[in-house]
Amino acid sequence: MNTPRIPPKPIAEFDDDLKQVFGNFISGDKLYSVFATLAHHSDLVKGWVPFITHVLTTSTLPARDREKLWIWYLLTAITI
Repeated sequence: MNTPRIPPKPIAEFDDDLKQVFGNFISGDKLYSVFATLAHHSDLVKGWVPFITHVLTTSTLPARDREKLWIWYLLTAITI
């Protein structure tokens, strides 16, 4: 199966709130497909992105654990 069951939402269809939430993750017209797929449910994204950003960047977790989470997260994002 080459086509996703839930296709990523095009950035052009993002409202201002989604653009603000994903601001640091959008590069030109590109966004990880996991984010673009989650964008179909904006309420989920508005809570999830700040949480995952905190856990992976500014939490009190030791650097090694944050690195493991970041690697898991990137591998998950790539396979979705």
